[in-house]
Amino acid sequence: IHGLCLYETPYSPYEDSIIAWGGILGQLILFIPATATLVFVGNFSVGVLNVLLVMFSYINATIMITILTPSAPFDGKKAWRLPRILLKAKWTMYQLKRKKILR
Repeated sequence: IHGLCLYETPYSPYEDSIIAWGGILGQLILFIPATATLVFVGNFSVGVLNVLLVMFSYINATIMITILTPSAPFDGKKAWRLPRILLKAKWTMYQLKRKKILR
């Protein structure tokens, strides 16, 4: 359940936020098929498969919510900076176009 991702220091806060969202995407890739299987197929006769489906659905949902918590030890603090970074970049582009520095 616990993982560790090692990477070099990001070039910018934008890259740091994208890396943080990558962890959420990884959890989501496991969550969607497991949840769809539970909803459409239901339980299997093999207990191990049921445990895996529950782990990849309910537990992954809990992990995603926990990771997105905007506090220091979690990636949510970095991930939730992305909307602000994108809005700031869009505003900067607007200002540069308005001043006719960019077309």
